[in-house]
Amino acid sequence: MTKLFVLIAVVVLAIFSVYFSDSYTLGREAQEAFDRKDYKLANTLATKALKEDPYNRAAFKIQSQSRQRLNIGNFLTKSKQNYDNANAILKKQKITMQELLELQWIYDDFERDYSTLGFLNSPTKYEKEQIESYAKWFKELEIQVTNAKNNLQK
Repeated sequence: MTKLFVLIAVVVLAIFSVYFSDSYTLGREAQEAFDRKDYKLANTLATKALKEDPYNRAAFKIQSQSRQRLNIGNFLTKSKQNYDNANAILKKQKITMQELLELQWIYDDFERDYSTLGFLNSPTKYEKEQIESYAKWFKELEIQVTNAKNNLQK
C-alpha cells in the first residue's frame, strides 16, 4: 500500500512539475499567441520556452511554425514593395538605362527571396495564391527588362 502511494505521488509530482514548469507554461502561451495569429509573440515565447527546456517538443513545433509564418509574411510585404517600386518605373513614358538596371535589381531581389522561401509547412491558400501571382508577375518583368535591354543595344 505504501509503495502504491509513493508511486502515485511520484507520478502526480512529475506531471505537476512538467505541466507547471516555466518551459511548458511559455509553450502554452506561445500556442495561444499562434492561434491568435500573433506569430512574432508566438516565436518569442516558444524560443524562451526552448531556452528553459530544449526538449520541449510543443515549443519547438510552435517556434518552427511561427517562424515560417513570419518568413512568408515578410516575403509578401517585401514583394509588394518591390512590385510597387517596379510599377512606378514602368508607368513612365520613357525608361532610361539606369531605370532598366533598377528594374533588374528589383527582379533579382525578388528572385533571391523567392528561391530561399522554404515551405517547411504549407502556406495558406491565400498566401500561396499571392506568392504564385508575384512569381508570375516578376517573371514577366524579367522578360520585359531583357527585351528592353536587347532593343537598346541594337
